[in-house]
This record gives sequence, C-alpha cells and structure tokens, in this order.
Amino acid sequence: MPARSLYLLLALVGVTAARPVRADFVWEFDLAGVPTTNFIIPTIGGTVGVDIYLKENGGTVLATQGLIGAGVQLKFDSPTGVAAVLPVGSDSSGIQLNPAFNDTTFAVRDVTATNAKLSESVTNPNAPVFPVALNRIYFGTFTFTALSAGDVTITATRFGTASQTAIVTGDFNTLDGTFPDATAHIIVPGVATPEPGTLVLASLAGMGLAGFGIRRRLRGEGSVTPGK
Repeated sequence: MPARSLYLLLALVGVTAARPVRADFVWEFDLAGVPTTNFIIPTIGGTVGVDIYLKENGGTVLATQGLIGAGVQLKFDSPTGVAAVLPVGSDSSGIQLNPAFNDTTFAVRDVTATNAKLSESVTNPNAPVFPVALNRIYFGTFTFTALSAGDVTITATRFGTASQTAIVTGDFNTLDGTFPDATAHIIVPGVATPEPGTLVLASLAGMGLAGFGIRRRLRGEGSVTPGK
C-alpha cells in the first residue's frame, strides 16, 4: 500500500475511532509576528498578508503531539467588495502554506468570492509539526487585496472534518470541532494610489500655475497707478 494511502487510512481511523482531543484551542490572526485583529490596507489596490495560527491555551497537545494535518478557511463575505483573497494563477497562490507541512502534492488552496480554504499535511506522519513559540502552530498566510473603501469582517473556521482536511495530531487524533471561530477586520481607508503618469501631469500643472502667478505678480509690481 502506498505511503500516502496508508497515512490517509490511519488518519481516517483517527477521525472515526479515536477519542477526540479536548483542549482550549483558538485561532489567532497575526501580522509579521504580532497578534492582530485590525489589518489596514492604506490604498485601494494594496495588499496585506494575514497570518493564521492555531493556538492552545492551558494544554499540551500541540507541544507533545504536534500536527500532521491542518485545515482552515477564512470567510470574507463582502457584498461591497471591500477586500478579498484573489486567486492568482491556477493554484490560488494568494494563499501561502506553512513549508513545514511539506506534502505539497496533496495541499489544497481554494479561493471563491466569499472564502479562501487551505489544507496541508506532512509527507512523513512520523514527523509532526510542533510549535516554535507561544504554543501555537502557523498554518499559512492569506494575502488580501483592497478593492474599495470600507471594512470587511473575516472569520477563521475549520476547513472541514474529512480525513484529508481535518486538523490531525501526531497521535492521529482529530482536534475537537467545537472550538470557536475567530474574527478580524480588513480596513481600507480608500485613498487611491495615483498612476505615475497622473503624478507627472499634476506636477506639470502645478509648475505652470506657479509660473503664471509669479508673472502676474511681477507685472503688478512694475505697473504705475494713474494719478501718482
């Protein structure tokens, strides 16, 4: 039996037969190493990378077992199109995987108009991914692009409970599906970035108006008022 098939079979056994692991697990949004709930994109057309972590509070499951499978989705139902993860190419590369989940052949990156999903696993189930700090494991980065001014709420939730998309520990247990969703905000003030050509034209126009004002002033100083 191929190693991948054996891994999925073992994971499926863990999903269906193993006792679910219960602990205080939470999603955590992060920006360049700092937990964040408000992500600001200053200009329309700009981007921001939202890092997603799974964190365990008051438990030792992640520290002692690690993860061999990870799945998460971000919902960003934004009717006004404020900001979204945009599919880039055929692999929806607006989503960056955690390289420690190195079985990229079976990784899933799926982007729609209302959500972006990421599922990943390790090549060798005997080599789980462990936290490196703060008792949390990095899942991946979702790059949001600002489409218009406004505020859109993003929600982190589970990808699913199937063996290929579940969050599976190094002991082939699936994490309890009852841990809560988490929300954050993408805020776009709405200042559009001018095109380079527009900036040049604006500069030339400003120079022209300035020159016109100087000429008028010089003419005014050189004129003689009648009767004086």
